Amino acid sequence: MILAIQGGPCSGKAVFAHYLSEKFGYKVVNMYHEYARVRQLGEEVNEGVVMKFHLEEDMASLCKIYENKLLDIKSNYTEGYVVYPFPSHMDMQMFISDKHQIVLFQIEAPTSKRFARYKIKYPSSKGARDLESFVEIDDALSFTKTTDRSLRVVKTFVNNEDSIDAFRAQLDKFDFMNKEMVRPKWDTYFLRLAEVVATRSNCMKRAVGAVIVNDFRIVSTGYNGTPFGCANCNEGGCERCNENAASGQKLDECLCIHAEENAVIEAGRAKANGGTIYVTLSPCLTCAKTIVQAGIKRIVFNRKYTMKIAETFLQGLGDKIQVDWIQL
Repeated sequence: MILAIQGGPCSGKAVFAHYLSEKFGYKVVNMYHEYARVRQLGEEVNEGVVMKFHLEEDMASLCKIYENKLLDIKSNYTEGYVVYPFPSHMDMQMFISDKHQIVLFQIEAPTSKRFARYKIKYPSSKGARDLESFVEIDDALSFTKTTDRSLRVVKTFVNNEDSIDAFRAQLDKFDFMNKEMVRPKWDTYFLRLAEVVATRSNCMKRAVGAVIVNDFRIVSTGYNGTPFGCANCNEGGCERCNENAASGQKLDECLCIHAEENAVIEAGRAKANGGTIYVTLSPCLTCAKTIVQAGIKRIVFNRKYTMKIAETFLQGLGDKIQVDWIQL
């Protein structure tokens, strides 16, 4: 597995990389050194000098340096690597086909703190000599026309710390051994799909998505909104939602069908029986009763909806139905 680190100059990339090496045995690949080696910049290499060359370099040849090194790393699948800095200012298309192998982290830090660190770390720098030139290079790297965000950042750390030990203490709180960073477990997978389903919602109050699964196969999906043939809720189709009624109030006047109801209707009892429903929000009482009646044996939700009566109803069923709260 390859862990990649993005971040501005002196944001803490090297500290992060060596932390991962010391704690988990990852081999550190410093792309500044690789770049300097290929471009024969000599031994006196620092972030400012390399940044300056980055901006002046032909982008195609720059990409080739990164690509060749990554291909070399990927040829040894038995090792774990941490690569930094991982560029945000170039075309990422070369990484997309293999992005499942790359776990991308990002570090952010205030510009003033980064420049203060830069002056201490590189007192005789040939790169950014003052704050103005530092900001100019930093902005050029962050906001060029070729900036590409195709790779999803798994976690962003804010390094506003005054010491390395304090930053490392922050890193200690994250589970870097979590294999779901590379490949999600079934529950995470189906909950994320429910989140995607929720984007089809037309409800003015909240967007909810549901996925019914049986034997690890999707049986049906559903999202909340007004019935088929009616005006969408966000187009005035449900008066209750558009009047901004309080949560849990006037539900008997709501014309929107809930995500769980739509999913159960689509599946029918024959397909839903014995299955699991993944929903972005814990069910209300009506949906809880519908789920039980459909023979569904497990409910997995991401966010909690405060309706005590629904929670009490499900708890009263004991081991007849399993309810799990998993926060993504």
